[in-house]
Amino acid sequence: MNFDFLKGLNGLDAAYKPCTDAEELVKSKPYLSLIAARKSAELLAKFVYMAAHSSVLDGLTFADILADYQVKRFINDRNVMDAFHFIRKNGNTAVHGDQDTNADIALSVLQNLHFVAGETAKDLDLIHSYPDFDENIADNPDATFDENIQIAEKAMQMFIEYVQHHERDQNGRLVTFDFRNPAHLAYALHGRVEMHERIVFDHQPYYQSTLEYLQRYVCFLDNMAFERSDDDDLCTPGFFKTTIILDGEVAYTDDNGASLQTVLFDRLPNAKTFEIDCYVYANMRSFYENPDPNAATDAIDEEDMWQGRGMADQLEALKRKEKFTYKASFRYPDDDSHTEFAYIRNGKSYDVEDICSADIVQQASKCKFYGDMITMYAAFDFKSHPEIVQQLRQAVLNYVSEDEHPYLEELWEENEEYDDCGYLLSGSCIPDADLSLSQQFADKVNQILAPIAEQCTIYMNYSVWSSTQEKPDSTMPALNHCFYDDDNFAVASFVWEDNKLQLVGRIL
Repeated sequence: MNFDFLKGLNGLDAAYKPCTDAEELVKSKPYLSLIAARKSAELLAKFVYMAAHSSVLDGLTFADILADYQVKRFINDRNVMDAFHFIRKNGNTAVHGDQDTNADIALSVLQNLHFVAGETAKDLDLIHSYPDFDENIADNPDATFDENIQIAEKAMQMFIEYVQHHERDQNGRLVTFDFRNPAHLAYALHGRVEMHERIVFDHQPYYQSTLEYLQRYVCFLDNMAFERSDDDDLCTPGFFKTTIILDGEVAYTDDNGASLQTVLFDRLPNAKTFEIDCYVYANMRSFYENPDPNAATDAIDEEDMWQGRGMADQLEALKRKEKFTYKASFRYPDDDSHTEFAYIRNGKSYDVEDICSADIVQQASKCKFYGDMITMYAAFDFKSHPEIVQQLRQAVLNYVSEDEHPYLEELWEENEEYDDCGYLLSGSCIPDADLSLSQQFADKVNQILAPIAEQCTIYMNYSVWSSTQEKPDSTMPALNHCFYDDDNFAVASFVWEDNKLQLVGRIL
């Protein structure tokens, strides 16, 4: 039987019977199979909710559970979430009296239930794998199922059994760190973060839970950064600073003598408008001694995994319920200083690359951009245009620091064998606060390339290729962030568009 792998699993053993009922009904009574599958999936979802929250369930519907942020984060798989919804929707149709259900639909729902049950067991580290779904299911005309199954009570029993048998310590549920798990990898690479966030409400939040979340979050940052303040892994000690503005007046800064707790819990709930601005530089990762003596890596607490995106993920779930403006920049030193920006306004999330424009230089007069390391390649017939190659390299030397000249000249000499491509910049910086020098550099490059612009392409931050290798796809993303101003949530980049080098960017 397809659900035999559930037998004996801590917590999930109780799901074996309703899932098997759905399987036995799939040929003879497909509409009842749909109902049984829906009940089974809801049972699993309620159990997952309690595992994700480490607390009992509080009267939520199946749909509410699937919309819960902690549940989605715990599952961390869009395919599993889609399978849950597929089972729920088709089960609802059967519950509402549609007895003409096609057996193929019931079989498809059963296959999704098998997937959901298997992935849930894997997420809970109860199994490493489960058998493929077998569609060759025997007809069982005498099959029945318990229509009055008390799902909430059974889910509670499953959760209690799971907790009793599962390894835990005082910090939460520990699992072996696994680089193959995307969530674990993000935890490792993005745990150390330099982060700036600002959220603005021009009214009191509609939901009390939103306000409570913001209060908890600021306290979490304050406590975590303090705990990490002496971290030896950081070049400078971790720190946290915040400014809270209530009704247009500064209520809290790190040096105005106000109590953060008083402002958050006594004054913030009474403010008509507010703004919270947070800046953090700290190592937010926690690794623990693995309870498994045979494990080669440390353990992490999946109930408190810091993903390095601050409020961004939580606010994604709130953006259609609350009206606010949110801006954030995240830089990850352990991920090659990878930088991300987040921008939510009036219920919509914006991709920074989609809203960049060429007027950034005019807008940036008051900014203080940091020029990140830039790699730039030019692709054209180098052998036929040696004078253009030399002019481009001289232009580069005129705009980068003199300390970088020996490195670049050595690099250019090493790459002379390439006939049709080569470095202009390689991990180089253009020291530029307001982008004026960068604009001058782009203008100079365009002037030099004007005679062959239609035969030339410039690529940003792409690994070098030789004349015998296939060139990068011309559809590769044009925007690579090169300049940042975290204080003003501003980003800018060089792009090659319309046969010329341009600067584009955005101040959020």
